[in-house]
Amino acid sequence: MGTYSTTMRYTGLSGIDTESMVQQLMKAESMKYDKLYRQRQLVEWKQEAYHDVANTMKTFSATFLQMTNLTSNIRAVSSFNKFNTSAKIGDKDSAAVKVTASKAGEVKLLVKRLAAAEAYETNRVAVSARGEETFSWASLNFGDSITIRLDNGSDKTITMDQLPFATEAEFTDWFNGKLEAAFGTEPLLNTQGSQPSQPPSKVQAAIKDGKLDISAVNVGHTITVVNNSGSANKFGFAAGSTTSKLQASTLADLGFTGGGTLKVNGEDIIFDANMSADNFLSKLNTVSGVSASYDSKKEVYVLKSTGTGVENAIAFAGDMGAFGASTFTKVSDAQDALIELDGVEISRSTNKFTVDGLSLELLATTETSAGSGVYDTISIKAEANVDDTLNLIKKFVEEYNSMLEKLNTQYNTSRAKSSSYTKYEPLTSDEKAAMTEKEVELWEAKAKEGMLYRDEIVNSVISSMRSMLYEPVTLSDGKKISLWELGITTSSSRGNEAGKLVIDETKLRSALTDRAEDVTQLFTKSSDKYSYSSTTKKDYYNLLRDEGLGDRLYHIIENATSSSGTISLRAGVSKTDYNSVLAKQLTDIDTSITDAINKLTAKEEQYYLMFSKMEAAISQNSAMMSQMQSLLGIA
Repeated sequence: MGTYSTTMRYTGLSGIDTESMVQQLMKAESMKYDKLYRQRQLVEWKQEAYHDVANTMKTFSATFLQMTNLTSNIRAVSSFNKFNTSAKIGDKDSAAVKVTASKAGEVKLLVKRLAAAEAYETNRVAVSARGEETFSWASLNFGDSITIRLDNGSDKTITMDQLPFATEAEFTDWFNGKLEAAFGTEPLLNTQGSQPSQPPSKVQAAIKDGKLDISAVNVGHTITVVNNSGSANKFGFAAGSTTSKLQASTLADLGFTGGGTLKVNGEDIIFDANMSADNFLSKLNTVSGVSASYDSKKEVYVLKSTGTGVENAIAFAGDMGAFGASTFTKVSDAQDALIELDGVEISRSTNKFTVDGLSLELLATTETSAGSGVYDTISIKAEANVDDTLNLIKKFVEEYNSMLEKLNTQYNTSRAKSSSYTKYEPLTSDEKAAMTEKEVELWEAKAKEGMLYRDEIVNSVISSMRSMLYEPVTLSDGKKISLWELGITTSSSRGNEAGKLVIDETKLRSALTDRAEDVTQLFTKSSDKYSYSSTTKKDYYNLLRDEGLGDRLYHIIENATSSSGTISLRAGVSKTDYNSVLAKQLTDIDTSITDAINKLTAKEEQYYLMFSKMEAAISQNSAMMSQMQSLLGIA
């Protein structure tokens, strides 16, 4: 089979090594193909080198220049306005407020009132009989007992006849076994309408919030705890008897006396006493600004405004008589929060708000005793967190220097030479076949060097970053500030170290302490005069000069790496971007390679045909000689 064609041939029948001779002749013919292959490989490596540069800058930008990064973004004011804040009453931390600050200072705070939602509750609609006192299963003794009645049935006494129990779960399992033996199981339909294979006990117990909770498995029953033996109080129930009706199933169970239309926040709710409680809650929850639910811990129905403050009070109208004043009792009025800050009273509709650079979350009033009208004073102090800001700038400089070194290396590294006059070139397949895998790896590492040597795009990025970092920034008061005033200067090193930043930490700490606002503007200022979308080169450079250092670096990197950036236009955003300059070069080279292969295939065919004819002629001559020798009697 030939080198370029796929035709199967049988050569050498005449004794001539045709295959070897054709291959030798094709080596000279294939020099143009090898040149195109090497040219293509160099363009591809150059494209990869551009992508490496772009990715280096994008990684730096993602860490320090993206607004979505909330921890190390040097373009965000919040990255510099970091303060250590304390809130104390006397020398103790106050639990009445959580506070963060956006500026240094000290203020005095009184919390006079918390913002509250308007709220209503029903009387306890029990799902269980729950003890009034904390229950200790571990302190029970033999013979202790509790008497329980379900509805109007007979009393059932559970007596402690097994001790001790290792765990709470062990006790409740034993106790529930006794309840099932005493009361039996309850027919209960599951969601598919069929009877469970193991019907549950009619009465069950659990320990909730440290108290013994005894309940019936179905709604509508009444549990009564009877203290006949005198020891029920050891189970947490008060003397006498405790009766609890289970959770209401209809509005009549809640005390509704009829039906009608209730207007809530301007929306009509039609109801009647036979409506299920769940259906009524669902209707209330369709009303804007209102929330209705069942509080399983308190065992009450709750109706409240979804927001706090007077502005969110619930507006009722309609058939209030049927609704029943005794059904829902108001437990909280809608009210605004009220504080006193440095002697000035301030009210807000919520307990979370910002005032004078302080973000406050009110948790409790500071009233010394309920109704006294006397309030403790909270001293709030905010001090600049210089250490965090210092560490952010140090990390920024460290990563900037690392990025710059990588760009400098690409720009300063020239093509490696395999000899005094010859550069390392891409290897052809034949050359690779003659080398070991390690030799190929080392050779190609050398051959890839210098792809962006003295590249004008890389040089432009480096020059722009270096010059714009040292271009003064105009502050809001018209004054100017430069990076060197913070103690950040340029290294005197050359080569790949050129342009790196060096920090005088003492000067930087001093600037952060004495000129915190100026330092913040130096990094975070945005231009309100020019837009990055401007198409003119002049406006682009005017924009950079009008910005802080963060926006300058961000736009320089965007100008190179965005989809319309200089690197992207030259090398594409990725290898699959076929519209870049280098991608089009690769397409043109591929076309030339295809043409070269076609010509080589044709040439190879021509050589094989020539040698085929030669072999045929030789064979014919050999046959004639044999015939003549036979006629002449020559052996």
